[in-house]
Amino acid sequence: MIAERPKLAPYVERMQEKLANALIAPASAVSVKAKTNEGMGFIGRGEGVAVIAVATLNQPDAPRLSGGLAGADLL
Repeated sequence: MIAERPKLAPYVERMQEKLANALIAPASAVSVKAKTNEGMGFIGRGEGVAVIAVATLNQPDAPRLSGGLAGADLL
């Protein structure tokens, strides 16, 4: 999450726990990071926030691939 305010550090652990509960996953499997925009743009002026979400999903008991995935591996 990118925001100038409020400062999110006091809330990160609780956010992580709530996301983990929603995903039915252990809290250790969820990471929440908070950054500021160093005063730049609408975020830096405190007019908004931005959130970037990335999810990596694994099917239980699925074979793990070593290395990266090629485009054909996703089809």
